[in-house]
Amino acid sequence: MPHRISSPRLIGRESQLQHLQELYARAAAGAFTLALIKGDAGIGKSRLVRELEASEALSLRGACFPIAGEEAPYGPLVAALRDVPVDRLEAAASQLPESTIAELALLLPALGRQAPAGRDSSRGAQGRQYEYLLELLARLADETPVVLVVEDIHWADPSTLDFLSFVARNARRERVLLVATHRLHDGRDLQALERYVDQLERCPTVETIALDPLDEAQVSEQIEAILQRPADVGITRRITARTQGNPFYVEELIAHGHTAEAPLPPGQAAALLERVRTLSAETQHVLQVLAAFGRAIEHDLLAEAVATGEPELSSHLRTAVDSHVIVADGSTLTFRHALTREAVYDALLPGERRRLHAAVAGALREHPDLTDAAELAVQWRAAGEPAAALAASLEAARAATGVYAYNEAVEHYTAAVTLWSSAEATGLDRAQMLLDAADAAYRAGADDLPIQWCELGLAALGDDPDPRRAAVFLERLGRFQDHHLDKSLTFYGEALERLDETASAERARLLSNESLTLTLSVRWHEARERAQRALAVAQEAEAEAEEGYARSVLGLVLAYLGEFEDAEAHLHESLRIGQARGRPEDVTGVYVHLGEVRRLRGDLPGALEVMAAGLETAQQLGVEASYGRYFALNAAEDEFELGRWDAAQARIDQLEGASLTWTETLLRLTVSGQLAAGRGAFEQARAWLDEASGLLRESSATEWTAYVGACVIELALTAGEPDEALVIAAAELERVRGREERLYTPALIAVAVRAAADAGAPDEAERLTAWLSDFLDESAPPIALAHLAGALAESARARSASSAEQWEGVANVWDRLEHPYRAAYARVREAEARLAERDRDAAAQALAKVLDVAQLLGAAPLEQWAEDLVKRKRLRNAVVRQLESAGPEDRLTRREREVLGFLSEGRTNREIAAQLHITEGTAALHVSHILGKLGVSNRGQAAAIARRGGAD
Repeated sequence: MPHRISSPRLIGRESQLQHLQELYARAAAGAFTLALIKGDAGIGKSRLVRELEASEALSLRGACFPIAGEEAPYGPLVAALRDVPVDRLEAAASQLPESTIAELALLLPALGRQAPAGRDSSRGAQGRQYEYLLELLARLADETPVVLVVEDIHWADPSTLDFLSFVARNARRERVLLVATHRLHDGRDLQALERYVDQLERCPTVETIALDPLDEAQVSEQIEAILQRPADVGITRRITARTQGNPFYVEELIAHGHTAEAPLPPGQAAALLERVRTLSAETQHVLQVLAAFGRAIEHDLLAEAVATGEPELSSHLRTAVDSHVIVADGSTLTFRHALTREAVYDALLPGERRRLHAAVAGALREHPDLTDAAELAVQWRAAGEPAAALAASLEAARAATGVYAYNEAVEHYTAAVTLWSSAEATGLDRAQMLLDAADAAYRAGADDLPIQWCELGLAALGDDPDPRRAAVFLERLGRFQDHHLDKSLTFYGEALERLDETASAERARLLSNESLTLTLSVRWHEARERAQRALAVAQEAEAEAEEGYARSVLGLVLAYLGEFEDAEAHLHESLRIGQARGRPEDVTGVYVHLGEVRRLRGDLPGALEVMAAGLETAQQLGVEASYGRYFALNAAEDEFELGRWDAAQARIDQLEGASLTWTETLLRLTVSGQLAAGRGAFEQARAWLDEASGLLRESSATEWTAYVGACVIELALTAGEPDEALVIAAAELERVRGREERLYTPALIAVAVRAAADAGAPDEAERLTAWLSDFLDESAPPIALAHLAGALAESARARSASSAEQWEGVANVWDRLEHPYRAAYARVREAEARLAERDRDAAAQALAKVLDVAQLLGAAPLEQWAEDLVKRKRLRNAVVRQLESAGPEDRLTRREREVLGFLSEGRTNREIAAQLHITEGTAALHVSHILGKLGVSNRGQAAAIARRGGAD
């Protein structure tokens, strides 16, 4: 009977085990946690996880393996989920949308679904796969809590690491405890791994459990438990010093018989190999083959690679198991500890490794049901067989792309590109390979690789390429320019020249892309013509997806040109097409454009309604994390402008720690900066807005540079730094000069005029106002005209020529657009002008409204400004009288007073919407605002106040 090699009880980890059990209890109660267990190799991470007892839980386990860096995507997650009983897996999946189940079936064939037609393979597709996996775990946990263990993430594939990060940032109430073990000071890219772990540990859902070496007393306990007799003090001291308290090395030394005065091995690797070298040469060969596999493998696969028949193979394996070198788990075999596998493999000579990997690859090829292309590609490369490695790498890349694992696909394509020159690549299309590689690199977010591979692919077509194929590469080169708009337009133009005039989906897509780029370049009339041509081509080609995309782009262009009814008609038809096709990126893209149309119309409540609808749709489609965040952040921006600052802050807070895209991060930082600045937290506002500014690039579209720039200038003005604001304004204005658009640029120029007025620069204020006036006409968006009215008043103020009536008009314009904070600013200026005209009562009336808004918003600097004016001009009593005489309804905007009037008549939301030519959802939003401002709980109470006060 073999002697014991490990302690029958856990030693020195009692507090860590208790912590892990507490985290499980928390997860079982509905609070997701990711426990990150980290420590040196052999420190006892796996043993600690095995000790976690939760009999009522569904325990799933997957491990990562060091097989050279190009693993199958989601390897440990797929392995873990394969252990779920099929009936339970199907029951959990049945609660998900059919399209979601079909996508999950790509990873879990047991779900028995075909891939959906017209699958979306955009950059956001992998994010949705993460959502689907998380949702599946959540549904599995509905019955009993789930403990999912992912071991050795220092060897994990990129998709698994990204999934763990995604879950840590997005899971909240799932009854799941996710445990990940991480070896310190190890990994293929140690610096990148350390950055990843550092970022992971910052997530509020992550708890770190660090395992330190055992002390001498604990080592003594371990030795005693293994040997079942008291430990010798001298031996204990020597083993503790030799192993530095590492439990695994303690076990190895005890197993080698180092309990007396025998000399200890000179190195840890030697300690690990000492027991292996006592075995026969034939048994050692079996272990070397197992080490070359690099993972737990099935008996039949090992037999194929070793080329040893029975019963000899089983005899060798029994010897290795009895010697505690390997363990058998069901039908699979693996080393008892990864350190032993590493020592065996590292001891091999280069020639020995190549021969072993060739044998392994041959066995894998004969058993395709027990392997995947990723593993086969790694083994053929290690065997020095470039042709076989190339074929397997391409197959692995296509498989990774099929499950949206674009980072892994890029790794395999990179290997294929390198192998091409040394392999006999007969029958393979190099240009197509490079196009596929470029697409994967673009979706993975690689910087220069997509363009580089596209250029190589275009060159691979030869000197006289097929025009249609060349056009495909040129289209990609246009799309991959990352908002280098001129370059994009050049490539799109070249691609269109290569295509004949025949209507096709490719031609329609190119024209739509060209139109969208022209829109971003503020060339709206050209954009309109391209979008209309795109729509006509798509319809003639009967390309429905391209028709939907063309309508979405055309709707946005028409809105910028002021043709709002036609714009919304196209967008609603695009939405219908997208919904019919069930493509999340098509549907959500329309909501983004529709929200922008509402803002261009001056219908901010309508835009907020669209964002709510988009968020709800994203939730229904199971893509809340990949698309819903953008809607939530746009809604927060709308709520800030509507004076719903607490609601905006709540949305921001809900996304704390969430994984956000570049655009979403920019929105979160900018809205956060505006809220902080408006409430007087200037240092925090500067930090957020500085970070937002740092994200911008020279190639960023005007809408982003203007938006962020306006916020930075306004922060400086609110903080009382007009000279600094004017300096900032000069730099920000230079970035948009010559490419002004009509929704965000007016805000930038208007706040720059205000900076000039505050800094005493009337000529600059007048020049900037003229600039703004020159590129706006009567068809400009209402918000742009409001900014122009404000700029005209600021310019007049700079010359000490503004009137109270002018500022009152500006305030009324902002009231009509439901921007209470901007209206309140104008009323302070109105009050200053009233006082200059010696109309103290009118000034007090204006200031009373300002103070009411400032207190409602928590706008401390605005309140302090108004209060200082009250004190300085001794208006306290007059302002108090105004505040006392004002009823709650005085807080309402003009539109809200209109809605309140209809409420007093008993009108429904639908009837109110029809009367005011707004949507029913917008009417409902107005009613909600009214109830909040009046401090009542229902429509009847609001109507009573209206009738009592004679609301208009």
